[in-house]
Amino acid sequence: MQKRQGEIIAIRSLEWLARDEDLMRGFLTATGTDLAEVSERAESPEFLAAVLDYLLSSDRNVTSFCEECGIPPEAPMAARQLLPGGDSPHWT
Repeated sequence: MQKRQGEIIAIRSLEWLARDEDLMRGFLTATGTDLAEVSERAESPEFLAAVLDYLLSSDRNVTSFCEECGIPPEAPMAARQLLPGGDSPHWT
């Protein structure tokens, strides 16, 4: 997967979140942002990383998103690793 593909998955996940009022409200609360800022920053790689971080915080949301969008369940994590701060941590 290339960086642009990761960004596209993140944008699709933002669209998916936006279709559910409760999920979107949770995202806005978790990130401390508002709808105006979402519109302004929707294509920023750093913001898209935050979108995927929120999505990935719930297995249920990842599963639902992937099923609805017809993508493999490992795609959001692979996409996240391509965006800023997405390097896998080294615990040793």
